Amino acid sequence: MLSVTVGVTVDEFQQKYAAGSLTTVSQVSGVPRNDIKSTVKPAATSGSSSAGSRRLLQEQQQQQGVDVDYALTAADPAAARQQLDQATKNGGADFYKALESNGVPLRPAISVNGNMA
Repeated sequence: MLSVTVGVTVDEFQQKYAAGSLTTVSQVSGVPRNDIKSTVKPAATSGSSSAGSRRLLQEQQQQQGVDVDYALTAADPAAARQQLDQATKNGGADFYKALESNGVPLRPAISVNGNMA
């Protein structure tokens, strides 16, 4: 599982960056796009849900961004993991270059199987 947290809204991510991000994950992992499922949701907030109104929740979501989880179904999971680890080492430099080449000018926080890159 590859997870990224990006500082944009869910709508903005889905409209502008979802396709390029999925292509990037496919390229860096070696797993075909059709074998990758993504889930996009508002980033987890540290505030209490009873603390505010819907407007406050929307503001928090815009400030916090989105979490995107990619579930990969790979013929060789170890090879896909190795390629993801390679792309996300050194602060994610290779992953960020791949994102840029696919039209995604974002620098998300990245974790592979729960381990921050």
